[in-house]
Amino acid sequence: MRNRAPSLIRRHPLAVFFVLAYAISWSLSLFAARGALPFAVPPILALLGGLLYHFGPALAAIIVAAALAGRAGVRGLLRPLGQWRVGVGWYLFIALYPLALRFAAVSLGRLFGGPAPVFFDSQSLGLPAASPLLLALPIFLSTLILTGIAEEIGWRGFALPRLQGRFSALAASLILAALWAPWHYNPLNFAAASGPSSRGTCSPCWR
Repeated sequence: MRNRAPSLIRRHPLAVFFVLAYAISWSLSLFAARGALPFAVPPILALLGGLLYHFGPALAAIIVAAALAGRAGVRGLLRPLGQWRVGVGWYLFIALYPLALRFAAVSLGRLFGGPAPVFFDSQSLGLPAASPLLLALPIFLSTLILTGIAEEIGWRGFALPRLQGRFSALAASLILAALWAPWHYNPLNFAAASGPSSRGTCSPCWR
């Protein structure tokens, strides 16, 4: 097995990456999803599982990059994280498009008779009531780390460039989207979506 594993990674790096990304994230999410395991999970393990499952794509990318090219491969994978000198327009896009997307979703929900959402409900997370301004920085940092660095090192740092080496930018993006979207239906998020009683299983994972 020791000799076959690197050969398998060299032949099918993308396939190995996707399998590892799912396996790592979904395995960790089992510890945070209430009732998913046949034994009681200590609260600290549930908390860690709910936080660390986000890092499955990044860990998978690092493992495959290391198997392909050692430390140089890992450095090449992580190097773009230090590239901050991009056009101002990209920073504005990153800051504004999530707000616009959520505003559009909320507006459509209200248009079709849905309830008004509750924003910055800190008490539902077991935290004291706080001003939205006080929560803005923690929410920004958690989003940056958990849904940015933790995922995108794998999806867009590792997988997308390799897909674009075989397909057009549009086709590569669509293929990645088809493999990225089901990743979110891990045991934790599936349990959370099944009913309000499960919302308390792992409050840090709600976003």
